[in-house]
Amino acid sequence: MATDQGKQLEMGFIEPDWINQSRRVDRINHVLLWLTTLTAFQLVFPKQRSSWFRSDSDRHVDPFPLPQWGTEAYILREIGPCIEAFTEPDYAAIQHTEIHEYHSRIGLILGHEFDLPDSITELLKDVISLDAEATETFLSACLLFRQAIDLWQCYSSLSFASAVSALETLIDYNHRELKLERCGTCGQERYRVVKKFLDFCLQYGVGNRKDLYQEYKKAFSKIYSIRSALLHTGKLMHDDLYCPTIGTWDNFEEREQHRTLLRLYRICALNWLRATAAEQRVKRVG
Repeated sequence: MATDQGKQLEMGFIEPDWINQSRRVDRINHVLLWLTTLTAFQLVFPKQRSSWFRSDSDRHVDPFPLPQWGTEAYILREIGPCIEAFTEPDYAAIQHTEIHEYHSRIGLILGHEFDLPDSITELLKDVISLDAEATETFLSACLLFRQAIDLWQCYSSLSFASAVSALETLIDYNHRELKLERCGTCGQERYRVVKKFLDFCLQYGVGNRKDLYQEYKKAFSKIYSIRSALLHTGKLMHDDLYCPTIGTWDNFEEREQHRTLLRLYRICALNWLRATAAEQRVKRVG
């Protein structure tokens, strides 16, 4: 039976708890997606599935504990949907690293402790401040980026394409209000797709260092040419076609391009977020 909102309130309408639970899980997943873009780590919400794992609680006894079979996550009946207060932590606070130093790291050494950029609070406030359209755009880019990370070890070609698509999601938002112009003679877009990609990466990935534009433009053009070859000609990456061979350089350049792309996305997404949030704050004040 259909009832309007006023009627629902009058009848004391109560939503099923599973609806509220789904909303809470969605929110957690969204925050973890944001953090996977804004930090140097992949953060995921554990699922109710069984698999082999190594227990962190045993590492103080044995740094390499034997794998165990278990469930990633499960629901305890004793834990309710709401909390009254946060538990006082009995461990050291997470280290915060200056953001430029944080995102300038080439990679992480095995065993590197989890840390956050020192402006993580401001960045999360920027995400929350976005309007509905920009929020969905950023979330979509974050999800495509996490899929790129997930796919890399098994399907490097799909991973590469997904990372470029994450960037293109942000690019499309920036051009959402621009009318597409075509040449009256040949019908081609006047503002080519490749040019939009390069302009975006230079604006949000290099910034005001115009002396570096030509050098980085070549690198970004190479990334997009790999993407185009993957999607339009089926030219897959080396790791998808052949087993990796220890001691060879067969796929070294491709892997370096892949790492560069993932770092490029994080830097561009972070700067896009800052610029978009600031622009929307100005509009709200005006």
